[in-house]
Amino acid sequence: MVAIGRGREKEKLAKDLGAHVYIDAAAENAAEALQRMGSVRTILATGTSGDAMAQLVPGLSARGKLIVVGAPQDAIRLSSIPLIFGGRSIYGSLTGTPIDSEDTLAFSVLQNIRPMIETFFPSRRPPMLTPE
Repeated sequence: MVAIGRGREKEKLAKDLGAHVYIDAAAENAAEALQRMGSVRTILATGTSGDAMAQLVPGLSARGKLIVVGAPQDAIRLSSIPLIFGGRSIYGSLTGTPIDSEDTLAFSVLQNIRPMIETFFPSRRPPMLTPE
């Protein structure tokens, strides 16, 4: 599993969460790094930059999928050439299908990925709202 982020400070967390390789997209072209590894079949894009997502498409293998689950603030603009000649596709989903959830859980078990849970307790009660 490969994680892509911007900045080296995210590398440790990515590896703690199960990534075998971390690519710092601020320091190198992530699509070229993926190509050097032989490309990938799937990219799960959770970021908020359409431009950054579009730049990853050439890193997909033939018939690879870019799955967009983050809502970018800008448009995802890309050339149709990598899509047409590689049979690549872009898929978007808010939650995914039930089989996607099942596959995700199976992958988590296979890769020994465990959740990070943080519980927050308010330091004080919120103010009571009273009618005027």
